[in-house]
Amino acid sequence: MIRRAGAFAALFAAFALGAVAAAPSAAAHAALRSSEPAAGAQLPAAPGEITITFTEQTEPALSSIRVLDSTGSAYERGKPAPDGGDALTLRVAVESLNEGVYTVLWRVVSRVDGHATAGSFAFGVGVSPAGAPPPPAAAEPETVERSSLEMLGRFLMFAGIVVVIGGAWFALFALREHEPRRDRRLLAYTAAGWVVAVAGVPLLAEAQRRAAGAGFGDLAGTTIGRALVWRGVGVLAAGAGIAVAILARGTARRAALVVAAVAAAAATFVHVQAGHASATANPGAQVASQLVHVVAVSLWVGGFGALLAAIRGASSPDKTRAIKRYSATAGVTLFIVLATGVARSLGELESLGDLTSTGYGRAALIKIAIFAAITALGAVNRFRNVAKAPESLRPLRSVVKVEAALGAAALVAAAILASLAPPSPSSAAGTGRSERLEISASDFATTTRARVTIEPGYAGVNEVTVALADYDTGEPIVGADVSLRFAYLDDTTVPPSSVPLTAAGGKGRYAAQGANLSLDGRWQLTILVQRNGGSTEIPLTVATRCRVTPTPFEGQPTLYDAALAGGRSVQMYAGPAASGKTEIHITLFDAQGTEEFVRSVGVTAAKDGDDPRRLPHRRFTDGHFIATGELGRGSWRFDVTIATPDGTFKACFEETIGG
Repeated sequence: MIRRAGAFAALFAAFALGAVAAAPSAAAHAALRSSEPAAGAQLPAAPGEITITFTEQTEPALSSIRVLDSTGSAYERGKPAPDGGDALTLRVAVESLNEGVYTVLWRVVSRVDGHATAGSFAFGVGVSPAGAPPPPAAAEPETVERSSLEMLGRFLMFAGIVVVIGGAWFALFALREHEPRRDRRLLAYTAAGWVVAVAGVPLLAEAQRRAAGAGFGDLAGTTIGRALVWRGVGVLAAGAGIAVAILARGTARRAALVVAAVAAAAATFVHVQAGHASATANPGAQVASQLVHVVAVSLWVGGFGALLAAIRGASSPDKTRAIKRYSATAGVTLFIVLATGVARSLGELESLGDLTSTGYGRAALIKIAIFAAITALGAVNRFRNVAKAPESLRPLRSVVKVEAALGAAALVAAAILASLAPPSPSSAAGTGRSERLEISASDFATTTRARVTIEPGYAGVNEVTVALADYDTGEPIVGADVSLRFAYLDDTTVPPSSVPLTAAGGKGRYAAQGANLSLDGRWQLTILVQRNGGSTEIPLTVATRCRVTPTPFEGQPTLYDAALAGGRSVQMYAGPAASGKTEIHITLFDAQGTEEFVRSVGVTAAKDGDDPRRLPHRRFTDGHFIATGELGRGSWRFDVTIATPDGTFKACFEETIGG
């Protein structure tokens, strides 16, 4: 029964981990946090340099920032360099830019974990970048996917180090009674772990070299390259200790095994420092927690194979004593694994929802489920089979074999976790979570369903993903020609634009990036799907997200501030009127914070995505207007158009009325 249950658990874990590994790439590790100029910006004058701030420190020597015009001509000067006052920012000088639209292509390698990420954005000098085609060299922005080679390298190194530490510890402390043949089996087990770790280091190095797009010579002079070198030094030192232990006897062997275990732990320390733990808000505590976690896992999981090697054959008093020592230690290490695992999860996840909504969280859940299964089987051994060990070792060996298989699956999960981006980059404190718009729609004939995701959803450059499926069967629609048309509903004089979508990872997903949503407000989007059987149009309406800073006051309406061009700002809020209606207050301020004269305003209100209606308004002061309307309970969006003697500005905010 135990064998069948264990086989089923191992099979389930293998399929689940395979599903995680085959999923589309996770969000970038060193993601773009902000840029100057901002994506979609229209500048009155040409900038002298481009600066980009990322969510993790990058390797400048392995990174690039290019600035291209619509013909593909490059305008950047030299390589990007770090900003002396901000380790997260890279800057590159640019030549004199004429009036026109320019695309910034960036590709960086994270100093934290060696993962490469890439992207692009557009800005205009004297003109708007809205709807402008990308330059020829930017027609297909680069995407950097997870590397199966990296996952394999991490797994082999993880597994090898776990076996080295677990095998050395078992030989030193759990099995104190020595017998030549049994000692040879334990040393062979430990040496096999070292061979596996040795195989993993060069695979990881090659994966990171490919991700960086550089040679080993260029990589060696970076933080990533130095971490790879020190990993190798630690693993080689562990091998030297194992070699001496194989040749020596008595105290010399024990000393050599201590050297092997300490060297493997040192390689682990270097590996942890070059991972996600060092990019958290509290890197010292998180690195220490992760190191203790890996060592505890090594004593627990790495001890499985050592235990099997030590208790072959018939039962004996010395084997029984070794089993009891290992069982007692396993209880302590289990507690440490759980405590440090929770600490690490709190350092990487923002909410419990991340466990199911992100690939990183799902991989963590799988790892938790595997360890829970190992814990349950360990309880069976501790409270049932350990007591039977003086008479028979067969029940205990059967359970330990299943535990060892699940332990290997847990190490696969750990390798995947180390290769995935956490759901929220912890270096970007205060920037908030990634936002997006999500809309579902279908054609009038109900033949095709569409799920549209627009990220981040503000006016400017956005990543648009369309997932298409058959309306009745739900089967993904693949191999279609898909394009997206944008029409601005708030001003019909703005010309429409369109963008072709390309297949994105299969499963009926199509994607593109562009600045077609160039203005705040409502847009009519039309998805055109062309297949052999004809074409289908799917219309939908979206409204861009509001760029506002809310300031709540207890017992008072929340104030919403929006930054406008030229240093201006507008302050808006919704509050109850004496008549039972709702008043919308709009006040314009100049760059010095002084109320500025407003020629006229226009205010519309839309409830829960319905069509907007215009609200009547009156002037209160030179720059302060009040709009009034009978608004029911629900979520409302208010769009404001402000006309001044030297320009027109738009802003919006969202508020729940009667909530």
